[in-house]
Amino acid sequence: MIEYFILALQLFIVVGGPLFLIHIKKRVGSYASEVGKITALSKKIDDVVEQQKRITEATEETKANIAHLAWNKKEAQIIKSSKLEKYLEEIFETVNAMYINAQKAHELEEIEIEDFPVTLGPKLSTIQMLYLPELEAENKEFINLIGKYHDIHSDLSSKKIDVEEFEKQMNKFFNLLGGTTKSISLKSQHIIEAMYGAS
Repeated sequence: MIEYFILALQLFIVVGGPLFLIHIKKRVGSYASEVGKITALSKKIDDVVEQQKRITEATEETKANIAHLAWNKKEAQIIKSSKLEKYLEEIFETVNAMYINAQKAHELEEIEIEDFPVTLGPKLSTIQMLYLPELEAENKEFINLIGKYHDIHSDLSSKKIDVEEFEKQMNKFFNLLGGTTKSISLKSQHIIEAMYGAS
């Protein structure tokens, strides 16, 4: 009986052994294939997580840059508004002084020209060039008119012209000045509308 048992065992080892090994090999190969798939999926998930992290960082950086740009734009608007206000103040104070001076000259028939600050032209031009490039032509015209104004007063003071001629030239001058200041006012409105939107 033992012989039968040993024979059966030998038969099982000879026939069943290779079948068992084939079965084990399939299971190990299948397991290794699954492990490979899981490893590949894990790698892909890690890549996706890293990519999402970079996208989130880029999005946050973009938001910060947009906020910074918006803040810079707001600051630039505030500065430009302030400089426009200062520019217009200088223009209209000068125009007012011109009218008063012309009236005095007419009444007294001679006058010492009230000197406007020597720095007025450069001051206006500096503000205009740095902050208000849109007003370049109007600023040049205004500066030229200041020179013309001084020339007319100088001619009256030196008796090159009489009071009647002075009045004619001043009327012509103030018409030109009115046109220039109107252009400056209109252009200033356009500048404000461009900065803050039309109201």
